[in-house]
Amino acid sequence: MPVNQLKNAVANSWTQSLATLVVVLLICGHSPAPPQDAGSGNCDPRQLDFHGYTFIVPEIINKNAAFAPYLVRWEDYYDRFYFNRDIQKEDNVVEWIERFCKQPTPEDVVDVVYNASYNDLSGLKDRILDPDEKAPIPYPFGGNTFAENLVVSRCEEIINYLMFTRRCEPYVVSGQYSYAPEVRDKAAMEVLIEDGLIAFDSTYSHFVKMRYAYQIIRLAHYAGKWQQTVELYDYLIPKIDRRKYSILSHWILGHVAGALQKMGKYPEAAYRYARIFKDSPSKRTTAFRSFYLRNDADWGRHIRHAEIKKSGQRCISFGPDNPKHLPSKTLQKPMPWTPTIPNWSCF
Repeated sequence: MPVNQLKNAVANSWTQSLATLVVVLLICGHSPAPPQDAGSGNCDPRQLDFHGYTFIVPEIINKNAAFAPYLVRWEDYYDRFYFNRDIQKEDNVVEWIERFCKQPTPEDVVDVVYNASYNDLSGLKDRILDPDEKAPIPYPFGGNTFAENLVVSRCEEIINYLMFTRRCEPYVVSGQYSYAPEVRDKAAMEVLIEDGLIAFDSTYSHFVKMRYAYQIIRLAHYAGKWQQTVELYDYLIPKIDRRKYSILSHWILGHVAGALQKMGKYPEAAYRYARIFKDSPSKRTTAFRSFYLRNDADWGRHIRHAEIKKSGQRCISFGPDNPKHLPSKTLQKPMPWTPTIPNWSCF
């Protein structure tokens, strides 16, 4: 065969092969690869579990409709519509704003409550305690409506609390990109718990007391002191005036539920997680993922516990798309009472 004909034949063959490859890629699209065995390294992307496929695009669903979670996986639904936002932070900011008669702006509350350093807050405290009240509000709080409210109202208790949170943060806030298990200084955390208890007892404002209770109980939970977590809850919460609801009551309850679960008290923990799921949008996904009952005996205790708490009212199953949440068929039967929020358990 002449050289030119051979070159043309090779070129045509390569063109046809490339065209076939393009067609195959277009047909296959970007379908997920089948799950693979997890690698050995902490950063190996194959460690991510395969959860199956979603065939309905969540954006076409009315997320406020009661049936919405049935059409997609629950975790997809809540992750997509609620937890790309930091609802916990948003709700907390709203509560701070309401405390100050809706005068501060959300951005200014975030700057003080979340972004200001310990030294920044210490400087603001010095200005609050200035007897002459002549010094300007320190940098970086110039023009900050929330800082101005704190200074004008001489809110020393709130500044003391915010400074306490900065001391707690290294032990309770996870690193954003940390893959290795965290090693916490439990001795230092115990010192903070004791300091928090002293501050709690000396604080007049019940708004601030609730926040100290949250920090203290969270420290005990993260230190792995399960019994102490429950005991601190029983000691602190009755001392707080809770006639005005605070979102922190359910945040605290989540730490108690986690401690009870670690202690092997699965039905008691599940009851609390179900309450959080019902009443706390900012903690709903966490409660859903943490809810766990091992067997039918746990389910039976869980149902009896809920009936005692709710004077005979019954419950339905929690999380139909997750097998670990379901009782056996002997317990899956119609219940005489149906809550307004679908798919949640005894509360």
